[in-house]
Amino acid sequence: NLVGPRYFETLAIAVRAGVSRATVYRVFGDRHAVVEALTWRELSSAQLDWVDAAHAIANPTQALHEVLRANCRMFEQLGDGLPLAIELARRDPDVAAIVNATYHGRRHAAMERLATRLVKAGHARSGWSTEAITDALISITSFEVFETLVTRRAHTRGSAAERLVDLTAAFLADPPAAASGPSRPRPKGRTEADCA
Repeated sequence: NLVGPRYFETLAIAVRAGVSRATVYRVFGDRHAVVEALTWRELSSAQLDWVDAAHAIANPTQALHEVLRANCRMFEQLGDGLPLAIELARRDPDVAAIVNATYHGRRHAAMERLATRLVKAGHARSGWSTEAITDALISITSFEVFETLVTRRAHTRGSAAERLVDLTAAFLADPPAAASGPSRPRPKGRTEADCA
């Protein structure tokens, strides 16, 4: 099983598939098409539909929270596939083009749409523009943030997702006050003043 930097090399792909290198080129045409097919396979095998379903939730704040949870679930399933592709993209223009189209480009566009929905629905905290919320969402939905929470901060996938949900309090408006109780659930160990 060839992994690491050789994962996207044509010969390594042929070996994993049990075919010749010539067969790989005959089926896909060129290396770019092979890398694109592998990248999409990795993303689709991680149940990208979970993220898409979360984006489709009508209430934008609920959609945001479910997107964060689904995103973490997807990252957990991807294992080493996505970080490997991101690392290879730093050195290989073909891989970079695919990663930009599949992971970065798709995610950035989706986060901008979600930020727009939050602002239009009045769910954004005063002073937070669509652009600023998009930047925050791109940051907290990156694989690098998920990986840091899980590997460096010892979070589980679920606790990492909930930490990211907690962070959205920075840019989400307070919901209308209920008949009694605090206006928004607070992260453990934080006072209402800390969350203001």
